Amino acid sequence: MIARILTVAAMLGASPALAALEFCNPTDTVASVAIGYKADGGWTSEGWWNVDPGTCKVAVDGDLPLSHYYYRVEATGVDFDHARYMFCTSDDEFTIVGDEGCSGRGFDSEGFNEIALDGRTGVSVTLTPASAAAPEPAPEQAPKEEALTGGAALLNDIMEPSVMVDMPPSGTFGEPFTLTGTFSHCDVLDAGIQCMFVYEDWVYVASTYNHTPEAILADLYEREPNSRLLFSGDLASYEGAEAQIVLYTFTNAGSDDYAATRDALQGFWTSTEDPSSQILIYGSLFEEIYQDVPMDQTYMSFRDGCAGSPGDGPAFRLVSSDGMEERCMFASFPVPGELDLFMAGGMRPLTYRKTQ
Repeated sequence: MIARILTVAAMLGASPALAALEFCNPTDTVASVAIGYKADGGWTSEGWWNVDPGTCKVAVDGDLPLSHYYYRVEATGVDFDHARYMFCTSDDEFTIVGDEGCSGRGFDSEGFNEIALDGRTGVSVTLTPASAAAPEPAPEQAPKEEALTGGAALLNDIMEPSVMVDMPPSGTFGEPFTLTGTFSHCDVLDAGIQCMFVYEDWVYVASTYNHTPEAILADLYEREPNSRLLFSGDLASYEGAEAQIVLYTFTNAGSDDYAATRDALQGFWTSTEDPSSQILIYGSLFEEIYQDVPMDQTYMSFRDGCAGSPGDGPAFRLVSSDGMEERCMFASFPVPGELDLFMAGGMRPLTYRKTQ
C-alpha cells in the first residue's frame, strides 16, 4: 500500500507562557491527532488524542526538549493535508517504536507534518482543514504508443518491465551492472523512497536521494516483496556489504528454489523462551527486537546449507551493511505458526511463534 502523501496547511503559534505541545480544533467535528518524535529508542509515533470542536488538548506537557515534532490529524468528513514525514500508525491507540517496515509489523505508514520549535519550549498547533485546491490544467495530449500484440505482448506481461523514464546514458553515475537478485522491500523516508535488493551477500540500495527517479521507485514500491527481479543501473558507491546504486530498469525474473521458505518466514515472531525477544521478517529484512526496541537490522541471503556446517537444504546468511555479520541459519516449520531457527555451529534451535 502506498501511503497517503499530502502537503500541510496548519498554523503554528506559541504564547510566551506555553510550555507544551498543544493542538486546537476550530472545526465542528472531533479531530484525532497522532504525534511523532525522535526518542532514545529511535523514531516513535503515538496516537490518538481526540480534540473536541472548539477546544484545545495538550499531547506533551511541560518544556519540550526536542527541536522537532511531527503530527497527523484525522476527522470524519474533514480532510487535512500532510507532508511526507512518514511514521507508522494504527487505527487503535498506539505507541510504535521505529518508522520502517510498518506494513510488515501490521501497521500503516502515513505522512506527518513537521513542527520546528526554533528555540521555543512550547507550541500550539491550529488544526486547519485542507482548502479546496484549484484544478490543475489538463496536460498536453502525448502521442499514443503503438500497442504491443502477439508474442511481444505476452513477453511484456510475463516480464512486467518497470515504467519507462528518460535517463542519462548508462555509466553516468558509476559502473554499469545487470544482476538477478531478490527485491526485499521499499521504505518511504522523509521526502524520498528507498528500495533494497539482495544479491549473494550484498545489499543493493536505490533511492530518490541518489539519482534514481521517483517514478521507478514508486513502481517498485507496488511490487511484491521477495520478488526475483533482473535489475540494471549504475553502481555509484559501496562500503562494507552495502552498494548504493542508481536504478535504471527492472523486470520480473521468475522465482527460485527459496521462494516458499522466504514467504513462510514473513511476519512478526516472538520467542517461546523469552517473550521480550522478537524478530520482524519483512521481505529480506531480518530485524531483531528486544523489549519493543529494535536492535539489529540485517538482510537474508539464501543458499543451500551453511559453509562448514553439516546438513543441507534452504538456509540463509545474515548480511549487515558493514559486512561484519557472520551468522548462517537453517529454518524449519514444525507446526503451522511455529518457527525453529538452527544456527550453524549451534546445538539447540531457537523457537518462535508467529504473533502478527
